[in-house]
Amino acid sequence: MKKRIITFIILGAIIILIILIGSLKKSYAYGISKKISGTSGQYTLNYIDIESNSIIPFNDAAKYFGVPKYEYMNKDNKTIYFYQGKEISEAEYKKGSSIEAADNRANMYGKSAYRVHNTNEFKHALDDIYTNFKIGEFHIEFSHYEDIDLEEIHKYYKTHYGVLNYNQNYYTYQVKGPLEPARFGLEMNLIKQDEELVINSKNIRISGNERMVLEEFTNGLLPFLNQGKSDYDKILAAYTYLYNTASYITDNGFVDDLISSNTSAYDALINQRTTCIGYSIAFSYLMDKLGVESYIVDNITEVNPTSKTFSSVHTWNIVKLNDVFYKIDLTGNVFLGSVAKNELYDNTKNLASSSYNGNRNINIDYQSINAIRENAKQISTTTTTKVKGTSTTKTYSYELPYNPGHGTTYPNEEYKTTTETTYIITTDKEGNTIEIPITTEHNETTKTTISPIVPNKKKKFNFNIVLIPLLVILLILLAILRLKSLPKSKSEK
Repeated sequence: MKKRIITFIILGAIIILIILIGSLKKSYAYGISKKISGTSGQYTLNYIDIESNSIIPFNDAAKYFGVPKYEYMNKDNKTIYFYQGKEISEAEYKKGSSIEAADNRANMYGKSAYRVHNTNEFKHALDDIYTNFKIGEFHIEFSHYEDIDLEEIHKYYKTHYGVLNYNQNYYTYQVKGPLEPARFGLEMNLIKQDEELVINSKNIRISGNERMVLEEFTNGLLPFLNQGKSDYDKILAAYTYLYNTASYITDNGFVDDLISSNTSAYDALINQRTTCIGYSIAFSYLMDKLGVESYIVDNITEVNPTSKTFSSVHTWNIVKLNDVFYKIDLTGNVFLGSVAKNELYDNTKNLASSSYNGNRNINIDYQSINAIRENAKQISTTTTTKVKGTSTTKTYSYELPYNPGHGTTYPNEEYKTTTETTYIITTDKEGNTIEIPITTEHNETTKTTISPIVPNKKKKFNFNIVLIPLLVILLILLAILRLKSLPKSKSEK
């Protein structure tokens, strides 16, 4: 019985030791050097522990010293390419290092990054940002070696989240309601060069939570606006309700109003405080819900495609009634007015040349609607005040000696030198990885072991030196106990 208990104790200790040994970091010196060995076509890049002068596996060099999978070194005035320390072709290096760089950038930006590998994934990344109203700075990372059609991406972006012409000045609610569409498109040459698209989504004017509140309220509001059967009755009801409930606030400029959440349908219908932009967006939103065609008109006064700036002096609506488009301007109290031909950037619409005369008497139950609005606000679980988007920034613990996709040319295209910069990869006493660059002249020998410049710090104690022998002793004890517990043979008896 006593032997069995001791056996269980030893087994438990063995399991604990195995877990500890597996979890503890290996202990190397404070740096490694790199050395090329082998023959042409089969070169190997060895990683040398500078204290023991022994070769360490690539996985350890990557894990503990941050070496990249793809590297290149110079030997005999020739560039040699490596993947995990094994020689590869230049084409394999270019493709692999480009993909690895995209992976590294995505890891660097963390939750702010989208790592995409094909055109559809790229589109889904754009959709995820804009349809889910994610506000902030986001990085879509890719490699040009992957199956991504940037022209198709540009067209998709302009169609869904931008405008096709920067002189365009009228939009549906779907285009301009949830966000301010990008008027100047994407810098495709820069995106292709950097292999990265940075989206700053401060142009989103409504949060996901605001949308839920707005939809809940609108579902209760529509029956009060849909009392009559004609489009005229619907237009009059929506106009009258907005005009009598939403107050105009001082316009602080587009960006300030957008960030402070004064330009959305939520602001006009729930907060009941807005600017001309919010009035026009809310009206077009209600028209969509009521099945009446309308557009948001953005009066552009100046466009500068070089500096990528434009000015907008006022925003209003056009609405279709009896196949004619009339002006709706809640800020200026214009109801079904005439529209001049030069007020829109094209002349494809049948615009009204005179105002529409109709009976404007209507009864709206504001008290009941207000109760519905207050009830809808209760589903709000987060603040609805927008803030400026922030950028997530991190830096690598080491500097990649070559980082394709950020303006650096490939070695054999322009990079030629008779000197080499070598990195001693080291760790400080806190375990942070650092690199010490050392520039050496090239010679005809292989990449020689570099005399390291090691910080004057003591090497960390390697507990595995104790744990592994202890594990061996326990295993021997277990074997002895096992042998003693076996039944004796007749001759031994």
